[in-house]
Amino acid sequence: RYGSSGGVVKLSAQHADGCIEICVEDKGPGLSDALLAKLFQRFNHSRSQGGSGLGLAICYQLCQLMQADIAARPVAGGGLCICISLPGSAAG
Repeated sequence: RYGSSGGVVKLSAQHADGCIEICVEDKGPGLSDALLAKLFQRFNHSRSQGGSGLGLAICYQLCQLMQADIAARPVAGGGLCICISLPGSAAG
């Protein structure tokens, strides 16, 4: 939604330290530190493209219910990376 048309979204997953980490990274415009600090709050509108401001707040609540962590960090050169760290082990 926020990246440029034809942009790339990178999805990665890894197992480390008893957790499974899933990350989604884009090359959109990025966020200021102030907006990044409020990213998981309800009704947080940090961009002009619309939306309700509930999506990441719901993700945060679901992660809390699963005893998982969710975090966001800026990407070098612009963009955002959101990672979810789930407790558990790799199958197999």
